[in-house]
Amino acid sequence: MDRTPSAITDILRGAASRRRFLGRAGAALAAPAVLAPVAGRATAAAGRGQETVELEYWWPVAANNADYANMVAVLDAFQAQNPNIRVNAQTVSFEQLENRVTVAAQGGNLPDVVWSLPETIPTYQRMGILADLTEQWDAWEEKDALYEQTVAGITFDDRILGGVPHYLGIRAYQYHADQFAEAGVEAPPETWDDLVAAGLKLKEAGIPGFGFCGQSVRQPQEVIVYFWQNDLDIAVPTGDGTFRNTWTDNPEELARATEVFQFYYDLMHTHGIVPREAASWGYTELDTNLAQATIASAVDGPWMVGYEDENPETMADIAFAPIPYKRTPATFLEVAYQVTFADSPHPAEAWEFLRFVAGREAQAMAAYVNRSVRSDVEAEGKWTTPFMDLVPQGRAWPQIALGQISQHMIDAFQGVLLEQSTPEQAATALSEQVNAALEEQGQA
Repeated sequence: MDRTPSAITDILRGAASRRRFLGRAGAALAAPAVLAPVAGRATAAAGRGQETVELEYWWPVAANNADYANMVAVLDAFQAQNPNIRVNAQTVSFEQLENRVTVAAQGGNLPDVVWSLPETIPTYQRMGILADLTEQWDAWEEKDALYEQTVAGITFDDRILGGVPHYLGIRAYQYHADQFAEAGVEAPPETWDDLVAAGLKLKEAGIPGFGFCGQSVRQPQEVIVYFWQNDLDIAVPTGDGTFRNTWTDNPEELARATEVFQFYYDLMHTHGIVPREAASWGYTELDTNLAQATIASAVDGPWMVGYEDENPETMADIAFAPIPYKRTPATFLEVAYQVTFADSPHPAEAWEFLRFVAGREAQAMAAYVNRSVRSDVEAEGKWTTPFMDLVPQGRAWPQIALGQISQHMIDAFQGVLLEQSTPEQAATALSEQVNAALEEQGQA
């Protein structure tokens, strides 16, 4: 049975673009998200002599979210099993979450639990506000079912800091099988060279063969995959919690980084496989062009299922494959976490909530089942299986606070696409900018 995306997928769609969610939720705090019957259960528990504990919980889920009921069902299930704990959920947009946590930490009034993305956890870790959950983690019988890649973002020197993963988003190569057949492309491309060859055949048939984001928050999430596929990373650990971009330290690495920029340049300018207007595309334009079959393929996420209702004919032939690679297969994992803090007034109850959300029962519920962080939760369907099959080759951002690094990545590729810099110049400049940002952030 295939399933529509979970609320989390809807919120994070567009590489955590949150475009639909933010359009609905805005930037203001919403009223508590817990339904009245839930509060009633907690009160009854108190009446039986149990002390009721309220967990303050910040999440980016609004009451008018398409799958709000599924997310609240997770809270209901937790509270049914823990009637002495009431989860007081408040909606805070992703754009505000990190700043709100920082301000709350300075004022000494952090909530008990917060949704987090992997790029915010290093910031909290450097602030020293994350709870050390190593002992609780070691005693948790279900921990081994979590995908290893999802645990990496909360692992610091063999300690588990902050919390648990609870959502796993994956990118795949999506293509229009009918257009490929029309152009005589018999199979989806496996390598960069195959992508070029397929694109040239599609070009001869009058079909733009590929598309990508030239701008927007999703652009760095697309291009980091190609660096990984060429055995590079945007920053690597150097010891004592520090990181460095090593491209300019090693001529061979700089050459491989240059290849990534050259790949983008060639797709657009040398081969004409990617429309030139893609240099200004964000996630909206890329997704729309793929959905409407004005491009034959793109790297995209499972949220594309949401376009089927509006584009049933052009989306009917969408098929999936691993992202074409250069040296090493790789795809982007977007992991969402639930974290708690060292100063939480309710550490035991917060941990109970965290382990429930990452546990098999909650992960098998409608809110999570098609994007579970657990290997023992199974889901099937056109928009689930092809993505989950790619977990073994998935990678996530290194443990750095991205800050301005994301914009530096966008600017570097913009320079190449707009022919304002050569691929080697762009690779060199980006390496230097990343190291400057890491130093400014205290991570160099």
